[in-house]
Amino acid sequence: MWAYVEGGNVHTVYKEAKTFILNGVRYPSNIFKLWTDSEKEAIGIYSVTKATKKDDAYYIIGNPSYSFNSGTKKVIESYSPNARTLSTVKTEQTTYTKNQAYYRIKGYGWLVERKIYTDTAIPSAVTTYIAAVRSSCATICTNIANASDVDAVKSAVDNATWASDTNAVAYRRP
Repeated sequence: MWAYVEGGNVHTVYKEAKTFILNGVRYPSNIFKLWTDSEKEAIGIYSVTKATKKDDAYYIIGNPSYSFNSGTKKVIESYSPNARTLSTVKTEQTTYTKNQAYYRIKGYGWLVERKIYTDTAIPSAVTTYIAAVRSSCATICTNIANASDVDAVKSAVDNATWASDTNAVAYRRP
């Protein structure tokens, strides 16, 4: 990304290389790739340092703002995110967590049908794994429910640990 800066103010941001007109001169899109930084700076074009966005599952990001840093000769992109409503985030992330548990267990459902129809035992590796997934899900959901703010919910989800199905994977069906 690049930006046109005049008098220390960012006037135009170019998210991609494209043809543009500046001071009555039409410039081709390839100047962004072919010209050196000093050649671009001579006409007021500077590189943009992109901001790291917060996760939009937890924050309302909004539109970016741009400022020129004359010391680094870079345009800095920034956002002013606002936390989403805590109750909404908790509900969404609890649903997400329960869905994760469901998809981890889903591939073993055929064993339940086999047990019902033919009275064939479900392997202990599978029952142990399913119990561990359900326990993990309950712990994560409790951590979400107990979170005091959006960052704590994000931490509960990001730091979630799920049981490994290493011993049960041989029984999983897609």
